Amino acid sequence: MSTVAPSPQPRRRRGRTASVVLGAGAVAVILGGAVIPYPYVIESPGPTYDVLKEDVIQVAGRPTYPATGSLSMTTVYLTGGPGQDVHGFDILGAWLRGDSRIVPEREIFPGDTTPEEIAHTSRLEMTNSQNAAVAAAYTRLGIPYQKRLVVQALVKGAPAAGVLKDGDQILAAGGGPVADVVALRKAVEASEGKPVALTVLRDGARRELTVKPVKQEQRWVLGVYLKNDFTFPFTPTFNLRDVGGPSAGMMFALGLLEELTPGDQTNGHAIAGTGTIQATGEVGPIGGIQQKMIGASRSGARYFLAPAANCGDVVGHVPSGMEVVRVATLEQAAAAVTAIGRGETRESNPQALPTCG
Repeated sequence: MSTVAPSPQPRRRRGRTASVVLGAGAVAVILGGAVIPYPYVIESPGPTYDVLKEDVIQVAGRPTYPATGSLSMTTVYLTGGPGQDVHGFDILGAWLRGDSRIVPEREIFPGDTTPEEIAHTSRLEMTNSQNAAVAAAYTRLGIPYQKRLVVQALVKGAPAAGVLKDGDQILAAGGGPVADVVALRKAVEASEGKPVALTVLRDGARRELTVKPVKQEQRWVLGVYLKNDFTFPFTPTFNLRDVGGPSAGMMFALGLLEELTPGDQTNGHAIAGTGTIQATGEVGPIGGIQQKMIGASRSGARYFLAPAANCGDVVGHVPSGMEVVRVATLEQAAAAVTAIGRGETRESNPQALPTCG
């Protein structure tokens, strides 16, 4: 704790007068800027959703097993961006609360993105994350399914616009087969800006196409939204409103594993987490992890599963009383849940419960 040494009386009175003058000036500046929009976005802790509750993930036609604990996905409130102004009072309030992050709008929403485009992209990301979660969980459970990589939408004015079409199935890129988004991304990155040869299936016929990528935020991109089009033997139903983005994928997959595996893995423990998921089980980084940890702590979670790639943002920001477990795959995340449910600790089982520190 910091303290300030006492000063002689005349000096103290002068300091008080100066504070009043400076305070009045600051208030005038704040009031003057209260109605001015600023190009910033505020990230603040959002609500959590227990994916084990009956109305979040529903599995029909298969035996499911109840759990006594919770597996909560975490969210971030976004204030600002296209169609929503941020004013001086918003920024001041976020700064005073101390639980929010204030970032330039261009870091979150590039270019001339419209509110409709943002909402559409967010819905696509949520749908894709749910499909990937089902695929990852089924892979771990040994349940067979079929998968295709399909064009879902095209970015206006992007290199792929006018070359690819919605519904195209991508079979190969850069001379090699691609089975998922990760493989295509690697092929595009390897091109280093040179035209990428694509083999697609359109209306039942194979086509050989070429797209020249452009660089965006240090990455080569084609400007296309893709989805893994899965055919599952049975498809769970996800029931979440007004929540978008890809970051709940890992928790969806863990929820499915819990529901479809005999026994109670959570065993009464409150576990939260975040992370994208690939159909192959890789857990990827997300944004706003500090705000998500705060939201999870406020909801009563003691354990938080964090993507290994986010550890740099975790260290030094873990809420009091919370234990963070570092995970890079669904296998590691499931092992952590099982270890927590058994009452194991980082000291007794450091392999299953590694930290970011």
